[in-house]
Order: sequence, then structure tokens, then C-alpha cells
Amino acid sequence: MKYSDFIKRGDKLLFLVALAVLAVSVFRGLYSTDLFTRTEPPITIVFTQWWDRDIEDNFLLSLIRDFENQHEGIRISLSYKPYDELLFALTDNNGIFPGDVLALDPLWISELEKNEIIQKASPPLLSFINVLFYNTGILRDAGFSMPPKSRTEFINYARTVAGLEGNRWGLVVDEKGSRRLYDDVFPWIWSAGTQLISGGRPTVNSRPVIDSLSFLAALKSEGLLVQGNKLEDFSSGKAAFMISSSRNIEFVRERLGDTSFDISNIPVPDNYAGRSLYGAAEWAIGVNSASVHEEEAKLFADFLIGEAHVLAEKTREMPGDRGLPRYAPFYSKAWDIAAVWEPAREFSGHPWLELEKVFSEELSSLFSGDLTPVQTAAAIQRRWSDLLSP
Repeated sequence: MKYSDFIKRGDKLLFLVALAVLAVSVFRGLYSTDLFTRTEPPITIVFTQWWDRDIEDNFLLSLIRDFENQHEGIRISLSYKPYDELLFALTDNNGIFPGDVLALDPLWISELEKNEIIQKASPPLLSFINVLFYNTGILRDAGFSMPPKSRTEFINYARTVAGLEGNRWGLVVDEKGSRRLYDDVFPWIWSAGTQLISGGRPTVNSRPVIDSLSFLAALKSEGLLVQGNKLEDFSSGKAAFMISSSRNIEFVRERLGDTSFDISNIPVPDNYAGRSLYGAAEWAIGVNSASVHEEEAKLFADFLIGEAHVLAEKTREMPGDRGLPRYAPFYSKAWDIAAVWEPAREFSGHPWLELEKVFSEELSSLFSGDLTPVQTAAAIQRRWSDLLSP
């Protein structure tokens, strides 16, 4: 081999070696930047709810951690919106994305599904019965040792309480809020054992409903029914009575203690011996139709549905057959009422928000004296018939 050929061959070898070194260097560089080991970033699902302030501290977060451990690559962001704010965000259609998985009141579901705002809505996960809260100290000062059981008794109690020194009220109802009718007005109608809708048609123009409207109008005209911030006003001792959900027992306990209040069934019409109905605050969930992570959102919704029994324990929904904690007497009474009365779920599948708006407008006319109870019932009957017509 000529010397010159040897040199050329050596150049080729050096070139190949240099190329190999460069390839190794590039590979190491790529490896060090994780191009070959990099995974997709986790998908984030936003869960928007009003529940976390009614549940033990950090419990929802612990549920979320359990879900994330079971579903690698999915992260849950917990978002809080008060009840009315969430309802407004869902119905206002202002372009703001409220979340992927949403806490719902079953009252909303029909309209939200109709307008394709949500999908995969669950049945109620939890149910909290509405009961009569009463301030035992105020009643004792007025000379009463037991809660009122009939409407006549209730009016007499409220009149006596209002006549005491200290500017105390009889019944406080919420001035604002999208559940004020469901929680403050309809329970009096349901206690008479009557429904407002039957067989898909309104039954407002009936004697039990008219009598209930007359009772409420009498309370209002005498100043015994006062609008305010119901929970705050009752818990501060301004009012003797309120109708509220059993889930608020703990809130009242923190303000008044265990011996200054109690709960009872809602007073019934005089001489009524039938079975009454009760309303309830209920929790459900649904998947936002606008979610870009539909499958992952459904996975989390299904997970929450499967944990409903644990949510019930943590929210003290009802003691049931679980161990009774020290505050159980209040919840046991609520459970006893629920066992004897029947649930009122007549608005399922109907346009609640529209029905509520109509009833509220006509009730305002009743309370202002522009309509009689008979006229009020007839007006609601007519307008509800239009809304519920096929």
C-alpha cells in the first residue's frame, strides 16, 4: 500500500470515529432533555361546588387525592362558588367556563339538560330534610315549653314573641336567594299534604294551597314574617323560628350551642291528621357539556357517585344506621320526621326556574295587598299551566 493511500484511509477512520463521537454526544443531549422519556402533561379537571364549607375540613381534597392516585395523568382542581353564584354562572351564558364537573341542585337539572349545558347528571347524592328550627330560650321567655304543632298555635306563638321586649321577630325568611320559595313558602303548603304539581299539571288553585297562602299573608300583614338573612338572624337570636335544611344544624350549634335551640316538624293546618310532605336540600353532580375533557370528567363524576355514602357520613346527612355522634339527637329528630313524612319531589323534570319566577311575582302581589289569596292561586295556576303545557 502506498503511503498516500494509507493517509487517505486514516482520514476516513478518523472521520468515522469523529462521526460516532458526535452521534453519541447528540444522543446523550437528547436523552438529557427527556425527549425519549418525556410523558404528556397531566389533564386538569375543574370541579366547581359549594359543598366544601359544609364538609369536614380537607375531606374533599382527600377524596381528590384518592382519585388522582387511581388515575395517573388526571389532576383535579377544586373550585368554590356559592350556590347562587354557580346557578347564575350556569344559566347566564356569559361565556365564563364554570368547570368540568359541577355540583348541582336537582331542581336545576331539567333546564340545564334541556339547554344542553350539562350532561350525565346524577340522581341526588345526598338529601337534607327541611325542618322547623326554634329558639328554646325565646319560647321559654314567652311562656312556651313546647314547639307549635298547628298553624293557629304558630301564629299565637309568633304574636307573643313579637310582643316581648327586645324587638324579636316571629318567623324569619330569606330576603334573597334562589331557594327562598322552596325553603320558606312551599314547606307550609306541603305540610298540608298537598302538591303544587300532580300528573304534570299544576294544582295550585286548590283549597289547601289557598288556605296556606292565607296563612302566610296573615303572618306578613301582622309583621310576624320578616325577610332577612335567615341563618344569621336566627343564629343571632333575632327570630324565634326559621325553616331550614338539617345540614344547617351544625352552623346553628356553633352559634347558639346545644341547649338554646331545637328542631321540629313544620306545623300543619288545624285539625289536619293526614300525612305531610317535606322538601329537602339535595346535592347532585353533572358534567359540563362544554368540557374539552369529557371522558376524564365522567370518570371523576362516577368516582364521586361511588363515594356518596362517605359524603353522607362526613356531612352528617342523617345518622341512619351509622354510629351516633354527640350531636345525634338533632339529626335523629330529622330522621324521625323523614320517616313519617313523604318527600316532595314534584318539580323533577319541570322548568323550576321559570315556575319559581312566576310564583315569586304573584306572591309579592299577595304580600303587598294587591291580590287576595284566591286571586293569587288563580294567577299562578294560569301561568303555570302555560309553562307546563305540552
